[in-house]
Amino acid sequence: MYNPRRVIECVQQKDYPSDWSVFQSNGDLKFAIGISVTLLCTGLFATVSFLPLIRLSIIAMCIGLLLPTVCVAWSTWLISRSLRQRRSLLVILPEGVVECYEGKIANITTLEFEKIQHMDRETHNSDFNNGRAISYVTSSWLNIYGYHGEYTKWDIGSNYGDPIDIEGKIFAAYQYYRQQKQYMQQQL
Repeated sequence: MYNPRRVIECVQQKDYPSDWSVFQSNGDLKFAIGISVTLLCTGLFATVSFLPLIRLSIIAMCIGLLLPTVCVAWSTWLISRSLRQRRSLLVILPEGVVECYEGKIANITTLEFEKIQHMDRETHNSDFNNGRAISYVTSSWLNIYGYHGEYTKWDIGSNYGDPIDIEGKIFAAYQYYRQQKQYMQQQL
């Protein structure tokens, strides 16, 4: 049994064994900055557009001041959210998986292989036709079944990399764990 908090602390300190696979969230900072720049430009444009009207109306003055303020606040929120997401970690251990969202110890999710009776991978392909183009989306997840009838759908977000690849690594680690457990039982 492993201590999830200790796992995250070790990874954050960059002091962990070589048999751990660590994935750090890439957090969509470029996207957040792009949206923020667009919002700030929109707010600036709105302010400049309302400048001639500010002398004529208190409502125009309020809109001229409120819109840029809202744009700055939203931009700040987007960038700070993206920076927090970049602290998210996913760690695949020989005996399970630990995920820590936004680097906060309180936001830890675990997957303990010893509590899993069965695990399988599921992939679903969808196509969407909006009249002009067809787009294809592939969704995948792990179906996890516990010994007492529990079921969990473990979905890995794309912020750690290719979800299908990471799910494959989790599944392989689980299979290896099961093989080792069976081998140890046969040795008794």
